[in-house]
Parts: sequence; structure tokens; C-alpha cells
Amino acid sequence: MSNRKKPVTHSFSPKLAQEYSIQKALIIKEILGWCEYNMSKGQNYYQGKYWTRRTAKEYHKKFPYMNEKSIDRWLRELVDDGI
Repeated sequence: MSNRKKPVTHSFSPKLAQEYSIQKALIIKEILGWCEYNMSKGQNYYQGKYWTRRTAKEYHKKFPYMNEKSIDRWLRELVDDGI
């Protein structure tokens, strides 16, 4: 048996990738996943919505193939787009 860890995989919605970009689709999926987790735990509920907070630096750790400054820009663009 191999002692290798199972490789980490990332996936995204093709529809979101077409509308926004692959990178933004990955970020959106991550945000939605955390919001769903918070909803299931009944935590981080504010003004009628479940929230999560991650910095561009934290997303860069999750997605090391993305540039931190680009992530910061994409997050701002997603906010501007109402996502």
C-alpha cells in the first residue's frame, strides 16, 4: 500500500465558469460551501443571511495556483456583481 495522501481536487460549476470565469467559479463554490456549513450549524447569521469571511491570503492558501492579488480583485468584482 502506498503512504501517499489522497490528492486534493477542486471543482466548479461550468455555468458559473462561463458567466464569471473558472477562478471566480471556484471561489463562489468555496463561499457557498462555507455558508451552507454555517447554516447547518446555525452560526454566522447576520441580517437574514449566513456568512463566511475569508481573506485573499486565505483563499491563496486553498488555491495556491491563483495569485493573491488576483484573488483580491476577483473578490471585489464578485461583490460588485452582487454575488
